[in-house]
Amino acid sequence: MNNLQMGSYRVRTRLPTAYYTEIGRIIALFAIIEGQLRHIAYIVLGINRKQGRLALRQQRVAERIKLIEDLAALRRLPLKVSWKLLKAALSELESYRDRLAHG
Repeated sequence: MNNLQMGSYRVRTRLPTAYYTEIGRIIALFAIIEGQLRHIAYIVLGINRKQGRLALRQQRVAERIKLIEDLAALRRLPLKVSWKLLKAALSELESYRDRLAHG
């Protein structure tokens, strides 16, 4: 991912239907991942969804993972997770999703 170069390309305003379908599928699947991360944070905080939406605003995936990691450590929850690996993998997926959705 480090050797990506920015380029100037002609804007395509119409794509084949299959492209739109797959782009939508990727965006929707990533939204499910984000929702599950929010849900995990709510559980670790001991709050419900309504409280969570007020207390925890939109965050990037790396920030959400760090929050869960810190909260789990504070509550001494024995989670066996490779936080660094998870954060890197989900951040890369988020980058791809952002380029698909906004690029």
